[in-house]
Amino acid sequence: MYNYHLTGECPLTNTPECPCVLANIRECPVCNHLQGEEFCDCQWDKSCVYLNYKFEKKSFAVNSSEGLYPVKIVSITKDCYLVYLVGSIESLSNISPLTKAYLWPTRQLRSYRFPVVVLRTYLEEGIVVVAFQASCTSDKSMFLHTDAFFLECFQEPVILGLKSLLDLEKQKVFIYANAYGQLLLEQLATSWLLPLQHQLTIYCDSPLSSWAARKLKKLPVNIYYSNTTPLHTLLVNTAPAYCCTLGNRAEHKKIACLLSDLRLNIPQAVSLFD
Repeated sequence: MYNYHLTGECPLTNTPECPCVLANIRECPVCNHLQGEEFCDCQWDKSCVYLNYKFEKKSFAVNSSEGLYPVKIVSITKDCYLVYLVGSIESLSNISPLTKAYLWPTRQLRSYRFPVVVLRTYLEEGIVVVAFQASCTSDKSMFLHTDAFFLECFQEPVILGLKSLLDLEKQKVFIYANAYGQLLLEQLATSWLLPLQHQLTIYCDSPLSSWAARKLKKLPVNIYYSNTTPLHTLLVNTAPAYCCTLGNRAEHKKIACLLSDLRLNIPQAVSLFD
């Protein structure tokens, strides 16, 4: 089930567990065809992921309405995980992307719950993808070794202050993202901002993970990093009409203070991770 450090190489390749749930939702990091490419340059050896997917596609759906079952937990960066859970279509039908939620083990009290961000649902496959950030070693251990979860959704957007931007078009939007915030970038861009033709400038305080880089490379976005471009310089040069901070409270405050110092009187949307 667990596949740490998702890259272009996967330890499940050429094993009976391949193709996994990532192939079903066309998120396989190895197969170019499943990534939408015309030609294949993956280094498969004994068996082809794409052919196995076409002719021996696995089903991960469950009929039980009691709980969700993790079929893949992927470590993206230190303490940041993507969790792929399966459940009945009924249990997933009212879940919205980019909303706050809580998971707690079915065998534990409700007080043992973990805050997560719902990224996307795949109703036909009965799959929901959530992002999780481990706050301590004990939480990580319990989370990674739980067989079933209950999911509690509040339909509360994980990004506060975006509504006014969604009523506009063709605006310059500056997005600051920490390591955990990187997990939201692709969904935020493709579902909410790019359809409105907004121009996106993304600033990361750490290098993009291979997962995030693969997601963003085909999108019309400009990406900068803290080790190469000063934040204040980029804000001045881009002159954004809107700012979005995907980080913790200290980072929200840092960006707000910087905008004030630069006399940039622009709205700021913030994530509600903590």
